[in-house]
Parts: sequence; structure tokens; C-alpha cells
Amino acid sequence: MTAFNNVPLGQIVGRYRAFLVDVYGVLRHEKGAYRQAIPVIDYLQSHKKVIFFSNTADQLPRHITERLTAQGFKAREDQVVTSGLALAPVFAERDLTGKPVICVGDEGTAEYVKNAGGILSRDWQEAEASVLGYYITSENQEQFEAAVTLALRRNKPALLANTDRHVPLNENELVEGPGVIGDTFRERTGYLPVKIGKPFPHMYKLAYEKLGGIPREEILAIGDSLVHDVLGANNEGLDSLLVLSGLQGLITPGTQLDDFMRRNGLYPTYILPALSF
Repeated sequence: MTAFNNVPLGQIVGRYRAFLVDVYGVLRHEKGAYRQAIPVIDYLQSHKKVIFFSNTADQLPRHITERLTAQGFKAREDQVVTSGLALAPVFAERDLTGKPVICVGDEGTAEYVKNAGGILSRDWQEAEASVLGYYITSENQEQFEAAVTLALRRNKPALLANTDRHVPLNENELVEGPGVIGDTFRERTGYLPVKIGKPFPHMYKLAYEKLGGIPREEILAIGDSLVHDVLGANNEGLDSLLVLSGLQGLITPGTQLDDFMRRNGLYPTYILPALSF
């Protein structure tokens, strides 16, 4: 399978009614915005349906909207779907609603857990699960140790709410992302945490609800990662656009991208250098 590398973005967007747009690596990085993406979002907001689709369990939808708006993007809170929001259906599936949960994160992660129906706890003897949603810090080290003990002593699951192991610092550099906490948890316990967010299905189901029945063949997923955005889209039967402005372009520059796609059997529908007309 070969991605279509040279199709102009104007032709691509004309084929779809709705767009799942990743935030980090497509619209912004840690230090600022990809300015060329602003007119693209302006156009999509005027003519299409847009979901801002982000693996994050510490930034709430209102925080994402505020930051995008401050950087020049048109965005509304009701357009945001995050992996933190996906905790709610996962809690329902695992009978965790109304149960004590250890939260390893920041204030945003704690709010996501509470909104999902969890009762915040630091006690491994009473908790029924833990949520790993952010980097390990001095402020949440105690909770992380409780999550480790919960797994080792009571075999209760840890939910990894953000699987991003790297995020773009700027246009040329990557830094470790919150998802590295999952690696540390596995090293300490020998257990794999339950992964939530892209490429897994719960976020997509939330997006479909917001899109109100638009067929999947009329939805395009836009992202900067093959293993999150493209794999997730492929699993859902969605077309995808891989932009090389963020993570994937920095990890596998030039011909390394072709080799990576071939080795992993991961191909987007389209590839462009960046989200720009």
C-alpha cells in the first residue's frame, strides 16, 4: 500500500465532511503554534465539522481551547475530545464508577478522574484501580508508589490515560511525554497498564457521538504519529493524513519513514510536510 504524498490539501479536505485533528505536532508544540495551520483550521471551521482530538489526561478541554484560541486558532470547548474524557466509558466498562481510584497526575488528571465517576484515594488497600495520567513528580510520587503497591499486592489495574512517550518541544526537538510513566510502571511491577486514548477505540466513539452520524468514509483523521493517529484511524476504518511537522517527521526523517511504514505495515492515506494550504 502506498500513501498519496503529493495531493494538495485543498483537494484532500474537499473529500470529507468531518476532521479529527490532533493538537500536538499538528497545530502546536510545547513552545508555540505551527502558524501555517491557522488558516486551515479557519477554513475547516467555516465549511466542515472539526474535532480537536488529543491524547492528554492533564489538559482539560477548556485548557486546550484557551491555548489554541490564544495562539490564533478558532476552537470551542465542545469540539475537544481527549484521552482523559475516555476515562468515563472505561470506568463504566470496568465497574469503577463510584469506586476509590488512585490518581497519578496533576490537578487536571484529578478532575478527569472525578468527572469519570472515580473517588480520589491514596490508599492502596481500598482502591480498585489507578490512573496514570501525567509525569511522575514530587507532588504525585506518593500516589505512584501506591499505584505500584496496588498492582503488586492486590493485582488491581493501572489505566494509562496518555500513551504519548514523546511530544514536540519545538519544530526541531522532541522531549519525553507523559506516557513514559507507563514504562516506569511496567519496570516496577512487571505489569502492562491498560492503555487508553489513540490508537484505542474509546476516544473515537466519543468523537462519533459529537459528529452526529457522519459516515466514517466522510471523516479524515489528521495527526503526526503513525503508531497513534494512523494506526487508530486504520483500526476504525477512517482515512488518515500524516503530517511530518511533529513527532513522526522527527523520529523517522526522510527515507527512514518509508522503512518504518514498511516494517510495521502502517500506511496513512495521505502524507504532507505540514498542515498547510
